[in-house]
Amino acid sequence: MNDKISNPQDMVRKLKKSLKKILKKSDCFYLALKDIAFDDDQSLKQKINAAEQLLKSSQEEWMTHIMMEEKWLFPFLSSRMPKVKATVLSLQEKCKTIKVNFEVVQYLCWELTSGGTGMKRSLTLSKLKTSGRKLVAMIDSYLNLEAEYVEKFMTQNQSNLS
Repeated sequence: MNDKISNPQDMVRKLKKSLKKILKKSDCFYLALKDIAFDDDQSLKQKINAAEQLLKSSQEEWMTHIMMEEKWLFPFLSSRMPKVKATVLSLQEKCKTIKVNFEVVQYLCWELTSGGTGMKRSLTLSKLKTSGRKLVAMIDSYLNLEAEYVEKFMTQNQSNLS
């Protein structure tokens, strides 16, 4: 990741590009979760592994996005636009919650493929689907908040940003 951003427009452009990647990957993850059902053990493991790979990819893209925000966006907003401090704090708290939810979903994927049968496996699968949907919804909510408040505010105050 480039350590230097030449201007706020570059920052917004990089964040938008990252945002699109995250949305695409989280949509793919959501679809993979919907596809998981109790077929035979081999098919289930393959579907869980595919979902887990999408989850890891989404998490990597998410962490890159958050690192950009922590390094460039949040300090910029805090120093130049104190009016959005509450929004920045809200975004930072949501980041922490999403990180925890990534870990929960990863654990449930592991638990589902590590054994267990019958009712326990069925319950784990149900938890995985619920937690996965919740994670995708949280990511979407976060990115919408970011786009709605932060980017909009930057656009409205573009003349003050240079």
